[in-house]
Amino acid sequence: MSRIVHICVPEKFIPPFIRFIGEHFEIREHSFLLGGRKSKRDNYPLPLEQFVPYHGYINKLKNLRRLYSAEKIILHGLFESQSLYLLALQPWLLKKCCWIIWGGDLHQYEEKRTKLKSRFKEWVRARVIRRMGHIVTYIPGDHELARKWYSTDAAFHECLCYESNTATTRKPPTRKSQKITIQVGNSAYPRNNHCEAIDLIAPLVASDINVIAPLSYGPKDEAKRVAAYGKARLGDKFTAVVDFVPLEKYLEQLDAVDIGVFNQNHQQAMGNMITLLGMGKTLYLRRNTSPWELFTRLGIKVFAVEKFSLRVLSPRDQQRNIDLVGEHFSKQRLISQYEAIFES
Repeated sequence: MSRIVHICVPEKFIPPFIRFIGEHFEIREHSFLLGGRKSKRDNYPLPLEQFVPYHGYINKLKNLRRLYSAEKIILHGLFESQSLYLLALQPWLLKKCCWIIWGGDLHQYEEKRTKLKSRFKEWVRARVIRRMGHIVTYIPGDHELARKWYSTDAAFHECLCYESNTATTRKPPTRKSQKITIQVGNSAYPRNNHCEAIDLIAPLVASDINVIAPLSYGPKDEAKRVAAYGKARLGDKFTAVVDFVPLEKYLEQLDAVDIGVFNQNHQQAMGNMITLLGMGKTLYLRRNTSPWELFTRLGIKVFAVEKFSLRVLSPRDQQRNIDLVGEHFSKQRLISQYEAIFES
């Protein structure tokens, strides 16, 4: 049996994470129990298939044995109902559980619930989180919110969680054009608050700008709504990216961005933000969010989205941001953090 069991759903973070574990740790010490819809694996093919069979982890005795014998159980997000009910029914497992906060899972606390089923699920979530042994995040504000909302005494482990939250830094870019390219959000999820962000940009539409919105990831109906709204408010200066973009091409797209506008009201799109900051780009964020608190605490300069303008970082501030991102969001730091978590 494996020493460390990971419970996760097929999402974009998981295949690179499995590769990361295979490259830097002894993969035979890890098992990955995948919940959610099996069909989603077609969108996010898993590497190392010999170590990652599809496990239905609530109704198979051998998978319960994996959880009982494991030294640690790593929960990648806390959305999926099967794992919640499994842990609620076996609370003695929770002390060795490490919950990696994804953001949306924590902020489910704020959602309005009108149906009995959703209320019951949140009641179960609250019982599980309250008894959780460990919380893993690199945003102290998220840990504090978990303590406040769910009265948990879970130990806090600082960790960048995924390679997408690390950055390869470089010298500040040299501007090749007077046109300013603005990226709005990172996906089609409503919490990007695209329309509000577009309204902040609209008064500047006469300027030499190009606005792009990545909408390939998330609800399709929301993507269509945002695409239509962006065209209506910004005309030909707005481009909705609705087709999936491979990682290398997406990084090229980020490289062309001058300003990132992230109007989310909680932790989301951190990989995008960290990558852009490592490139010396300018970010506008909401003040009342844990990403704002994190970056400003580290001395990284970001601007308030409520006061949006076409102001960009000075060369001096660009270089300072790049240096700070390189120090705090490196791959080697991620490896060291997981070494500490796995051995603690």
